[in-house]
Amino acid sequence: GEFDLSIGSMVAFAGMIFGVLTVNTGLPLILAIPLTLAFAACIGAVNGMIVLRTGLPSFIVTLAGLFILRGASLVGLKLFTGGSTQLRGVRAAVEGDWLAPVFSGDAFTGLFGWLASLGLIETFKSGTPKVPGIPVEILWFIAFALVATYVLLRTPVGNWIFATGGDTNAAKNSGVPVRNVKISLFML
Repeated sequence: GEFDLSIGSMVAFAGMIFGVLTVNTGLPLILAIPLTLAFAACIGAVNGMIVLRTGLPSFIVTLAGLFILRGASLVGLKLFTGGSTQLRGVRAAVEGDWLAPVFSGDAFTGLFGWLASLGLIETFKSGTPKVPGIPVEILWFIAFALVATYVLLRTPVGNWIFATGGDTNAAKNSGVPVRNVKISLFML
C-alpha cells in the first residue's frame, strides 16, 4: 500500500558505497557486500519510519529521498574521486577475490562453447561463441524472483504483505504487525 520512488537513486547510492568500500578502502567482497546492503537497509528503514511516524504519503517522503540520495551520490562521488562523477577501478579492485565469479561474469560458458562447436549458435571468425554464456546477474535475478514469489504466495509473511497493502486497518485488527511489515518492505 505504499510507494518507494527513491529506489533508483538508492541503487546508484548503494553502488557508490560499494565502490568506495572496494576501491578506496580495499575491503574484500565478503565485507563490502553486507556493509553495502546494511547501509541501504538503514536508509529504507528511515524512509519507512518517516512515513509511519509523520503520516505523510510515502510518495512524498520517497520523492524527497530520491532527490537527497541523488545529490548525496554526486557529492560523494566528487568527494571520493577527487572531483569526478565516476568511480573507476571497481573491477580491478575485486579481481582475484574468491566471491567475484559468484556475482559477475558468465555462467555455462562450457555449454555455450560446446553449442558453438556443433554450429548451433553463431561464432566469431576465431571460433569463439558470440554469446559466451548467461550473465550471472540474470541468474541472481531469477533466483530472487523465485524466492520472492514463494514468500508472497506460500508463507504467512506473504499473507501479511497482501493484507497490509490491501487494508491496513483490517490487517491490524487481524493481528498483522503492520508497522514491522511496512518498515521491513521499505528496507527490502
